Amino acid sequence: MPGDRGALMHEVLLSCGEFEKDFAAALDSGKGGGETIRVIFEEKLVAALRALNMREFYSAKNVKAVIDAADGYVITRVVVVVRDAVRACCAKS
Repeated sequence: MPGDRGALMHEVLLSCGEFEKDFAAALDSGKGGGETIRVIFEEKLVAALRALNMREFYSAKNVKAVIDAADGYVITRVVVVVRDAVRACCAKS
């Protein structure tokens, strides 16, 4: 994980760009694009979120680290979770 917020934001934006390309390709393919999108949001995203270890994620150590690093912007950790969920959903089988 990047050490500063600028690098983290850059990584998140790159991940979003990858997701956008995959999403557009699925729509433009005409080969079950709608079904592919449904599977991503209704199955893969749900599975990726369920696979997160919430006890570890919300451990006192992690929460303290987020608060210490956030400078009032707790959104940083949320962005990491979203980034990881998007990556998991878009992973090629």
